[in-house]
Amino acid sequence: MDKINNCIVISDIHAGCQFGLCPDEVELDGGGYYKSSKYQKFLLKCWYSFWDDWVPKVTRGEPYCVVLNGDALDGRHHGATTQVSQNLADQHNIAAYLLKPIVEKCDGRFYFIRGTEVHTGQSSENEEKLAKELKAIKDENGRYSRNELYLRVGKCLAHFNHHIGVTGSLAHESTA
Repeated sequence: MDKINNCIVISDIHAGCQFGLCPDEVELDGGGYYKSSKYQKFLLKCWYSFWDDWVPKVTRGEPYCVVLNGDALDGRHHGATTQVSQNLADQHNIAAYLLKPIVEKCDGRFYFIRGTEVHTGQSSENEEKLAKELKAIKDENGRYSRNELYLRVGKCLAHFNHHIGVTGSLAHESTA
């Protein structure tokens, strides 16, 4: 990839959750429809404003890459009942609808970091399918999604990883 000076990072879209980012109306696999809530409509308005107004302003019209830092899908997790649909194909379609225009805006400079297994499937299989459909930049092993990414942005080396270290000891809290 050519040298890039701007990187936009997004994370935790949780497509498929009633509290997550969602188009105004979604056709479900069973033939029915889900209509987004007033809160989701507000989130969607913010999403479009972010990409149409804020990103061009902060990147000064220069090329940029996008890093999706995990949890694009909500998945089936923790016995939750807040999903728009438990059908992961529905959740995939919601995420793809939201993200395809973003991949176009960054001219394909799109990286996909794997999220939490309970949201993304065993070995992040559901995010890998989505990343492949979106034609995310492959890692050195040919995967479209990855656990971490080191990326040079301008003169800096950035490290992306959905999961950060944690500790129960106050003595080591600063190294988590």
